[in-house]
Amino acid sequence: MRPHTSLCNVALAGILTAVLGSLVYPPIAISAENSKIYFFFSDYCPYCQEVKPYVEEIAKKAA
Repeated sequence: MRPHTSLCNVALAGILTAVLGSLVYPPIAISAENSKIYFFFSDYCPYCQEVKPYVEEIAKKAA
């Protein structure tokens, strides 16, 4: 399996989960007070390294 195919499958699974989850669970108000983001990453993962600066910026704004 080619790497980009696997990434596309993961993205599709995430979208499907979000759509199905929105049908099963009622919407709730989301605010900084009741929300947390967990960022799991690896130093050798190129995708993690690409996203990490954006996650750090969000963390600074939320603090």
